[in-house]
Amino acid sequence: QTLGVGEDDEGGEDSRLARHYPRNWFSHVVIDECHRSAWGKWSAVLTRNDEAVHIGLTATPRRITPRPGAGDADRAGDDAITRNNYEYFGEPAYEYGIAQGMDDGYLAAMRVERSDVITAGQLEREQGVERDRLEGGDVRDAITGLPAAAAEMRGRYAGGSLEQDLMIAERTEALCGDLFARLAASEDGPEQKTLVFCASDDHADRVAAALNDRYAAWARAGGRAPAEPYAFKCTAAGGSGLLATLKANQRRAFVACTVDLISTGVDVPCLRHVVFLRYLKSPIAFHQMLGRGTRIHEPTGKLAFTVHDYTDASRLLDAPLAQRAEADREPPEEPGEEREPLRRFDVRGIEVRVLPGGTAVAVQEGGRLRLVPLAEYRERLAERLLAEVPALGGFRERWIDPPAREALLAALPDEGRSAEAYRAAAGLDDCDLYDVL
Repeated sequence: QTLGVGEDDEGGEDSRLARHYPRNWFSHVVIDECHRSAWGKWSAVLTRNDEAVHIGLTATPRRITPRPGAGDADRAGDDAITRNNYEYFGEPAYEYGIAQGMDDGYLAAMRVERSDVITAGQLEREQGVERDRLEGGDVRDAITGLPAAAAEMRGRYAGGSLEQDLMIAERTEALCGDLFARLAASEDGPEQKTLVFCASDDHADRVAAALNDRYAAWARAGGRAPAEPYAFKCTAAGGSGLLATLKANQRRAFVACTVDLISTGVDVPCLRHVVFLRYLKSPIAFHQMLGRGTRIHEPTGKLAFTVHDYTDASRLLDAPLAQRAEADREPPEEPGEEREPLRRFDVRGIEVRVLPGGTAVAVQEGGRLRLVPLAEYRERLAERLLAEVPALGGFRERWIDPPAREALLAALPDEGRSAEAYRAAAGLDDCDLYDVL
């Protein structure tokens, strides 16, 4: 930013970069966040130093496929440099994956709590919500508030349309109620740093309000003084001023409800919970959002974090990153199709249930993260443990000798971190590691 690139209309020729540094002044240019920060106006730094060594660094490598029907203007100019990072920078010279970072102890371990959302008797992630299931509810135009007929709605709303084109009051209440109950039941209670990814700005407002209502009731029931604020919206429309409080103050601003403002470039090491209330199709977006929770925070003893997945976003963990980020909405109509007017509806009186979908632990396999169900993870741990020490007496002898204990833990899956991960995932925080094993 201090180079003033892009502040004039002359292609950067009047920038501080152009005034003070002749072309090819630099021998090396290092571009952090190169998947996006070399784009647009910033490419002047590269083009003015095209004889230098260009080193791109990013935690989000990607190959971008041109949009169908994109015109020549979309491919011209800066696209020659920035449209495809692999084409420009070449294949990665060095890769260090999130799985390896977790395995080496530089990143927090991860467990995933999956949930199935049943809306009007249908499993959302597979069926969406069909119009005929909503006919018994109170349907209104979300903009005017006037009553509307169910026949005015689309025949089916896929997951990406929920909370954007179709808002169901009971759905927000059910999901927020389940999430708050999970937080309240955990060892540290609901006052933990949490990031909730919502579908829209309006959705973030409603989620924050629902969580604040539950928190206020929880505080009253326990005779506690409530923290203000507890949950807050943090989007481009407002609330970003509380980011510093979320990061640094351990006594307030616990739950940030965002859309994508905090998905990249924001470091909150104390974050213990990442929540997906938003349907995603893009593996790139998912990994960016997931990365917010992977920081270790030694001052508060945070070595692991929990993903609360209500929209099957965790399926993207194994998806290849080398693909274009898809929109998280319904796919556009094919050319020639009759396009329905875009209307938003608010529906009340619909039954929504949240069912446990199981707990999984992230493990490294073949250099990538894979989610393993808790029961399978336990069996892996038990099998390796029994192979090392078949009898309890031998286990005790090795445990009381520090070097022997360290060697035993290192022989377990994930070099010993699996035992800690299992303890957290199984809710055995009150047990020490000896008792867990």
